[in-house]
Amino acid sequence: MRFREGDEVHLASTFLPIAWHFGIGAQMDRYVLDWLSRHGHDTDYRLAVNLTQDLVGSDEEVDGLIEWLKTYPTLACRLDLEVTEESVLRHTDNVQRLFRVAWNLGGRGGIDRFARNLNSLPILSRLRPDYVKIDQTFFVRDDVDNEFLHSLCMAAHQIEALVIVTRVESEAQRARVTDIGADGYQGYLAPAVTLNPGAN
Repeated sequence: MRFREGDEVHLASTFLPIAWHFGIGAQMDRYVLDWLSRHGHDTDYRLAVNLTQDLVGSDEEVDGLIEWLKTYPTLACRLDLEVTEESVLRHTDNVQRLFRVAWNLGGRGGIDRFARNLNSLPILSRLRPDYVKIDQTFFVRDDVDNEFLHSLCMAAHQIEALVIVTRVESEAQRARVTDIGADGYQGYLAPAVTLNPGAN
């Protein structure tokens, strides 16, 4: 998510921490979902929505998202719901409810910022997400060796989850993705795709 103010573009990393601080993450999630309900039909891309802990932690907000998914099944089947590992630890039941509905409609569920808390592995084995994203802080640090990262990939593969490394921005980092046994990566080796409804 990003927004434009005149000629200036604000990336999510600059305003999401403020939204979390003021507890308006769920409002931002609803804004994104509202935008998707109007424009998400104009593309055949798979779409991922990173849900804030504000939404995931509220039974009422989760109920609303479940209704949204059922209202837009042609979007739900192309949608990846992403929650942070911390959200899984704090709100396991709500994450399970969301993922079950998404799976029933053909969507997917993923865990972002994976491996910040290794106590989450038993919960993840019960949840069985479609994919996990290794937190980029592990991947870009020189003091974290490939053996540790490889063991994270093996743990995720044991629960049949794909492993994606985030913020891969160089050819050397892309080579490391293969070395540790990850299944894929995301980053800016190629320019980001901007969804312009009706144009792409």
